[in-house]
Amino acid sequence: MMKVESGEWLVVSGEGAPPVPSPPSAGERDRVKGPTATVRSNLTRRFGASTNTSLKRKRGNLSRRSRIPSLARRARVAFYAERRGFTLVEMLVAVALVMLLMTLFAQVFQMAGGSVSTQRGLMENDQRARTVQTLLYGDLTKRTFRHAIPFAFNEAVTAVEADLPHRRGYISISENDPFNDTDDVLALTVDAAITKESPDVLSFYGKALALAPASLSTTNQYRYYRTNLNQPETDDGRLDLNQSADAQTAEVVYFLRNGNLYRRVLLIRQQSNSTDDDQPQDDAGQRFFARDFVPPGGSSWTPYPGGFAGASNFWKDFDYSAHPSLRADTSVSPPFVYDGAKFNGSLKTLQVKPDPVAFPPPDKIGYPPNRFGHNTVAPSPTGSPPPPPLFGGQPREYGTGGWWVGRLTMEETSMSSWTYPQLTHPCTGSYSDTSNPMNSAVAWNDANGDHVIDGLNGGSRRGEDLLLSNVHSFDIKVWDDVLNEFVDVGHSLPTGTGVTWNGSAFVQIPVWGDYHINNRLNWLYGPKAATPTSSANRAFDTWYPWQTSQISVDFNQDATLTHEDTNNDGVLTFSGMNVDTDTNGNGTLLDHENGPPFRPRKFWPSDSTAAGGRPRLDRWQANQPYTVGTKVFPPQTATEHYSEPFYYVCVNATDNNMSGDTTSGASWQGSSTRIDGLNFQDNELVWQAVDNRKPLRAIQITLRFLDPSTQQMRTLTIQHSLVE
Repeated sequence: MMKVESGEWLVVSGEGAPPVPSPPSAGERDRVKGPTATVRSNLTRRFGASTNTSLKRKRGNLSRRSRIPSLARRARVAFYAERRGFTLVEMLVAVALVMLLMTLFAQVFQMAGGSVSTQRGLMENDQRARTVQTLLYGDLTKRTFRHAIPFAFNEAVTAVEADLPHRRGYISISENDPFNDTDDVLALTVDAAITKESPDVLSFYGKALALAPASLSTTNQYRYYRTNLNQPETDDGRLDLNQSADAQTAEVVYFLRNGNLYRRVLLIRQQSNSTDDDQPQDDAGQRFFARDFVPPGGSSWTPYPGGFAGASNFWKDFDYSAHPSLRADTSVSPPFVYDGAKFNGSLKTLQVKPDPVAFPPPDKIGYPPNRFGHNTVAPSPTGSPPPPPLFGGQPREYGTGGWWVGRLTMEETSMSSWTYPQLTHPCTGSYSDTSNPMNSAVAWNDANGDHVIDGLNGGSRRGEDLLLSNVHSFDIKVWDDVLNEFVDVGHSLPTGTGVTWNGSAFVQIPVWGDYHINNRLNWLYGPKAATPTSSANRAFDTWYPWQTSQISVDFNQDATLTHEDTNNDGVLTFSGMNVDTDTNGNGTLLDHENGPPFRPRKFWPSDSTAAGGRPRLDRWQANQPYTVGTKVFPPQTATEHYSEPFYYVCVNATDNNMSGDTTSGASWQGSSTRIDGLNFQDNELVWQAVDNRKPLRAIQITLRFLDPSTQQMRTLTIQHSLVE
């Protein structure tokens, strides 16, 4: 056996030598230069640089032979190591691990994304809630009717307790079905200048078309506009044509329809020149919206919108509170015609004035027919409509067949086919008048189920009054002093128990809440047809103080006083029945037409024999003994008994004549004592006046709405005090 070192490889041959791989060719050596150099370096370090050195260290052929093949094998393994790949099993395991990691990361990112979407939905809901809360709070703090005591029939509007500066405009709450939280309506008048609760004095803004005859050129139309400035477009004090106006006061209505909460704002006109008339008119004194308006150069009357440039219909062109005007016209029968639209103006319509007249009807916005969503159907005041059971001034809140409308939206009133309040035809005083679209004779259908009145779909101002979408409920409750909780108007909650004097002894009676359905005074007023036993109409309204003087003349020009105060005794005679006294003792006015739906009082007079629910007091009598603490009502006279604003408590009794009794005088002396807490002397007694009226103290509004992207439901509850 011999060994030979040949170049870079060690070759061992001879008998007994183990077989070793043949040395690579020159080409292979070039390809494995790197590993070969490594092997050579290792062999050199282990065995020395030369063959002689290796032979001198020989320790036996077997030992050397056993080591030499091992070294060669290592060299060969090193050569092929770089060319080895993954097995199929390894690849499958690796792919499975990667897929598992990707799945885990996807779940993590999905949870993170969902959390971000949820938070975004919550923030959007918060923003929506803040917007609604800000607007509701702002409108309630700016309400014009500050002292929420409804007016009573024949209320003495000149008396101190009338407090007319704090009872301007109106507040109205329509409850309808107490088990349905989607059919409530809140309407009120607001004044931005009221700063008792909020310092914000920003005005309300709306659209106003510049009025100019269409027959004029564009240049002359502008000249006409600049010379006829008593029109809504100038109410913002600007003379450029910006198609807008502002006002300090407005009529605001909130209602829900088909999951959309609407806020309808109608300006109560206040001109930049406050000395001008509330009604827009040209420089010749013609009312622009009158039935007989004659445009410049015209030969016949052409009422709005005819003859005006760019005009369409009233509530498309003007965001103003208005109602149909009425005037007498003996050429038709009944002798009245609609005289176009009449603006509600802040100078004349907000505050009730003493001694309103019979005809034309009151122009105050507190008078129900003059409000947005209410119907001016008859020329007479609501208190005595001819003939019964006609009742003008009702709100129309339901469509034909009973589907819910609430109020008309801007989409509907911006259609050219909508003509109200610009009516110019003869007034029949009947709901069968199909020329008045607010009458029940005009169908409000919804055949396609889009919750828009058929024929009024697609108005150009669609969505301008939309406040919030995806609303599930809009519920309004009022504070009931008797039950000490917020309740629905006209509720039927269980009663409590009270004690009252029945004339001979104290007896227990059931006590209804102030706004219990059994305490409703007027069952006719509301959006639904009603009967004396019906509970369909549930509404709170601050009302209007009808006066006998309004109905004590032949306002319907029928040469009779059938529906008036025939004997001037302060009692309305309506088809032979007195309608302002409780003749049958049921606690309500006989025909239920002259009083507000609800007017809570602390006590009721004992001469009304209604059973239960109302604590009662006797009326004062002359020369009768009374003791300290006794409570009485004044004697029933034409000037005292209307609405019973005060009762009187005996605070002092002195037996001056030593008779053993302290008695009243021969006549009532308290007629001028109409201030809460004021005393007056009555023979041996001293009486103190106590306000018997109970104002609406607070309301609660609850909204539930949904964010569709996250399905997050939000509830917003606002409780607002109405007490000054």
